[in-house]
Amino acid sequence: MKRLHVIVLLFLLLAKGQFAQLAPPDVRCLSVGLSGNVTISWLKPADPSGLFVEYEIYHSTSASGPFTKIASVPVYNLTSYTHNGATGNTQSQFYFMKTKFDNGSGFLTSANSDTLRSLYLNLQLIGATSSGDPYAAGLNYNMLATPGLSTSANTYTIYRQGNSGPFVPLLTTSAQAYNNDTTDVCSIIYNYQVALEDKSGCISQSNINGHRFVDKTPPRIPVFDTVSVLPSGQVVLGWTPSASADCIGYTIYQMIGGVKTKIDVINGRNNTLYTFTAAVAGTASVTFFIAANDSCSNISPINDGHNSIFLSASYNTCARQTVLNWNAYEGLKTGVLRYELFASTGGSFTRIGSTTSTSFTHQTNAGNVQWTYFVRVVNTAQNATASSNRQKILAYEPPVSSFVYIKSASVTKEDNINIRLLVDTVRNCRAIQLERSEDGILYSTIAYIPFTPLQPHYSYLDEKLEVKKKNYFYKATILDSCGNSRGSVATFKTFTLQVKNDADIKFLNHLEWNFPSGFNAGIVGYNIYRVVNEEYQSAPVAFVGSGNLRYTDNVEDNARDGGKIIYVVEAVEGLGNTYGITGETARCNAAEVYVESEVFIPNAFTPFGKNPLWIPVTHFVEKSDYRVQVYSRWGNKVFETTDDKTGWDGKNAEDGIYVYLLQYKNSRGEYIERKGTITLLKNP
Repeated sequence: MKRLHVIVLLFLLLAKGQFAQLAPPDVRCLSVGLSGNVTISWLKPADPSGLFVEYEIYHSTSASGPFTKIASVPVYNLTSYTHNGATGNTQSQFYFMKTKFDNGSGFLTSANSDTLRSLYLNLQLIGATSSGDPYAAGLNYNMLATPGLSTSANTYTIYRQGNSGPFVPLLTTSAQAYNNDTTDVCSIIYNYQVALEDKSGCISQSNINGHRFVDKTPPRIPVFDTVSVLPSGQVVLGWTPSASADCIGYTIYQMIGGVKTKIDVINGRNNTLYTFTAAVAGTASVTFFIAANDSCSNISPINDGHNSIFLSASYNTCARQTVLNWNAYEGLKTGVLRYELFASTGGSFTRIGSTTSTSFTHQTNAGNVQWTYFVRVVNTAQNATASSNRQKILAYEPPVSSFVYIKSASVTKEDNINIRLLVDTVRNCRAIQLERSEDGILYSTIAYIPFTPLQPHYSYLDEKLEVKKKNYFYKATILDSCGNSRGSVATFKTFTLQVKNDADIKFLNHLEWNFPSGFNAGIVGYNIYRVVNEEYQSAPVAFVGSGNLRYTDNVEDNARDGGKIIYVVEAVEGLGNTYGITGETARCNAAEVYVESEVFIPNAFTPFGKNPLWIPVTHFVEKSDYRVQVYSRWGNKVFETTDDKTGWDGKNAEDGIYVYLLQYKNSRGEYIERKGTITLLKNP
């Protein structure tokens, strides 16, 4: 039984020696030191049976070999080794490892581990010349393994050291290259290193490569904000600071003769306002450009220009309009939303309108006023504005007569109205606009009376009017040389007369009229004119004071003068007329009244007695068609007259009976014929 146990144990030992194997180390990282030494890091293989003898490290400068064993590491728990003198700082180095073990039947080695290639960082000097240092670095490096290890990170970290300072991360990237790394320092030594982390915690690091670099990169272009014109004509430029930290100031350019011309340099990255003191923007649009300057004398590209707004203005005298024109604002980043117009007559400015075009018409409606204008552009984002130059305009009106005055509006015999006017001749006008109204509210133009220099007095005959039924209102307005209504307005109202015969007392006529208006000095009273049988008299029959609008006329003494009586009332202006006019009058319409005619015819007379003359007695008979004829009994005409004041004396006639024929018109113009006999007695 004991022998059987020995045989079993011997079998187990033989089986162990024949089948026990160790895996190679799991190489994870290669890290290049400052002197080019390479440190290999790995994870130890499992060795539950304690077969480990040593780790064997193989090296080559080429992926295709030959590989040479450079070290044996007999300590199982040791997981790194530094290959001194490896020159990893001049090129990539290649490594793999094996595990040597003893399974009781002799020394054996494991299979090869993955072959890793140390990271080698190449530095490309961009812009380097024989006379100067480069201004940018181009970096490229190899992979740690092909394909990459599954335990490696997906990205590389590029570190940069400036002038012996600490290495700081510059970039994390999955690529094996990084191009055009620049500096914003005038001169600096940059060292670079690439690192690749592994999940085990070790880090593969490349060699360190570096050089002196200079700043040849221009600073970032500043963003132009606006160009505004001050009231003085000076220009203020505004912009946002350059995004480059090494910006130390800005260069200002002006477009002169089509060339961007340097006009000034200002210091300070945050100094972003500039006043252009030459007041040229008050006469024309000016275009400006800005570039940023850095501490290494690099200048950014010139930004897009902004031009000032130049506003011009002209005044249309006759239209009473200011026409504003300006150039479009160019350069706003978000574009132009609108232009706003502002105006002032001496106080604060008021917004008078807005437009998307580059012109605007302002209706001033005021003469001889000084207007000041400017236009302001608003960008689409409504967060930036720029103003134009100030433009002054005298909104003047042409000289015009200072007054027009209606002296009188009188009704003529023909039922027309004669309007007489007075105009100031110190300054000329184009014409007098004469208007008429029947209610004093709604007027219509009836005439334009041309103005004659040095002629103050004018008249106009308004014809074919219903002067007996209506009062008429007249308004006179001065028109300047543009035809615009200007200055004072004069008015005058006519008046109407009504006459009625007294029904009870035939000889009484009642006159009534309304009140005229327009006399500058008011009315002192009224002249009453009576016209009998179309015979006008120069002297009035009566005068009544201004408080009277009625008058009763007794025409008994005029009974034989005719039956048709016409009255005219004349308003008389008082004293103190502002324009020095005296004795002015205005007549109303002619009002007719018809008194019924009466004729008394004697039937006998005695040529040599108490009644020596035969004559009909007429009251209010029309004289123009009056005729009397006397015939004898034999039909012979012995007397005839057309004068109602001439009678028949009968001295050459015999006693007897005679026949008369009387023809006349009554006051209404109706023909009347009367016949009868007369007895002539010479010897009563």
